[in-house]
Amino acid sequence: MTLQREKCVVWFLRVCITAILLPSCVFGPTPVRIYSPSKELVSGYGLTNKVPIKMELYLSDELRAAEWQRKGSSGSYRLALGEALARNAEKVTREVFAAVVVTGGSGGPGMAGTNAVLIPRFVTAEQTAVTLTVLLEWTLKDDKGNTVWVDTIKGEGDASAWLLA
Repeated sequence: MTLQREKCVVWFLRVCITAILLPSCVFGPTPVRIYSPSKELVSGYGLTNKVPIKMELYLSDELRAAEWQRKGSSGSYRLALGEALARNAEKVTREVFAAVVVTGGSGGPGMAGTNAVLIPRFVTAEQTAVTLTVLLEWTLKDDKGNTVWVDTIKGEGDASAWLLA
């Protein structure tokens, strides 16, 4: 699809959404709109040597349920981030480590015969005029459960892609 055509489609969708939602704003309860990020995984990593250890990637239920909400005069928005974060966390981990075992659930990391466990945790998301910023904390623990490394990663994206302006 060409850029011009995409702009026309986005404009048309905004007009349609406005036409549909305007009566409910005036005559009914405020709608809640739910958006989901695209299913496209992160990509573009250069060919590198992988770290030669077997890593457990623990994807908690809390991470999978992560979402961002905003309430405004034009309605409420909810952006479901969890599944996209989980998919991309697995992709990134497989790009870095030689062997990866993915676990999950509410019971905590199981250290399933691995040398270490990597635990991503959704911290927060914030929107400015045109940017959606997501903070994700990564914790690395050794096979005894001792924390070896913790860092928070900041990712930014175009908020207008979800029509949240």
